Amino acid sequence: MKKNLVVFVGVTIVFALATSFLLGDTEGIPTLGGWGGVSLLTLLLNIAIALVIAIMLHEFGHILGALFMGNRVTHLIFGPFLFSFSPFHLEWKWKQAYFFGAMKAEVAAYEDERTFAFAIRSQRVIYSAGPAFSLLLGLLTLNLSSNWLSLWGLFGFFSAAIGIGTLFTDGTNALLLGRRNYYLFFAWTALITASAMDVRKLDFLLKESRRYLYEVAARNDTNWSKDLYNLNVLYFYTAMQSDRNHEDTLIARLTGMLIECWREVKTTCIHQNTVAMILAEEVIRLKEVGQHREADNLLHLLLKKEALGPLSSLKVEAFTHYSDEGADSYLSHIQSMYSPLHPYGALLGFEEQRLKSLKRTLDF
Repeated sequence: MKKNLVVFVGVTIVFALATSFLLGDTEGIPTLGGWGGVSLLTLLLNIAIALVIAIMLHEFGHILGALFMGNRVTHLIFGPFLFSFSPFHLEWKWKQAYFFGAMKAEVAAYEDERTFAFAIRSQRVIYSAGPAFSLLLGLLTLNLSSNWLSLWGLFGFFSAAIGIGTLFTDGTNALLLGRRNYYLFFAWTALITASAMDVRKLDFLLKESRRYLYEVAARNDTNWSKDLYNLNVLYFYTAMQSDRNHEDTLIARLTGMLIECWREVKTTCIHQNTVAMILAEEVIRLKEVGQHREADNLLHLLLKKEALGPLSSLKVEAFTHYSDEGADSYLSHIQSMYSPLHPYGALLGFEEQRLKSLKRTLDF
């Protein structure tokens, strides 16, 4: 921790000195003709520092959105630095997926439709706050800056560009959260990637997903499986049930449609990998209810198309041919998915409990 703080303080001092230099007197430095008298060194430093400030303030916009909605901010990543706020901790490493900035805020607690609607609304605000803050701040700075090659002129340009660019990422996510299947997918993803399982959220999502899937099945829409988020909701619903020793008629109907699609030799199912994950869960369920022949036939279909990913393959092996080694391999793979923003502790704990229950049943 002390080493990390020393590195962070050192980088901050260098950053402050460079900023002071740029805002101070640069007389005597060779200039680029035709560039408004701005020196090459000053221009390059202006670009670097303006970009850093623009990215930092973009993430700050997301943080403001989270604080406004009452969500607790847990992580902030920028460059090599990772800040954890609960409790405060600082790490740094050069190789990380979110080098150019990311933040994480906890999804608000929910247990019924009213609190769930507020949680989703909060996430839409958080997604929207970053682009809005960058765009407004960038346009304001550009309007006040007399020289677009100055530090603040370049900052205004980069901030506005980041605001516009992230409208297509963060802004799209905010819009998609208005769709029922997408916000269920988002909630499921947030739940299983959290550090610990929230049982109240799990119970609500199972009920809400079941209700949604019943509506999908009742519509008799043959194109329902072309929507990836419909498939994701079905996958999470089947995968996250602790007790699957029963057959849900309408859910079985949806799964049956996917199996028929899979059996078509001349066609390829859309979103094949997600369909394979759903059918892998069906293999496990069939084994659990004693329908071994049906499970083996379905598994043969999956293996024939070589569509099972490593996680699904290990899970099928762990739950259908239980062994301590198989269970450890599956759980180790989940652990390998860890990242500071997505620790997957909830999924790991959930699957550990299921495997322990399975082992007790077999031992009995």
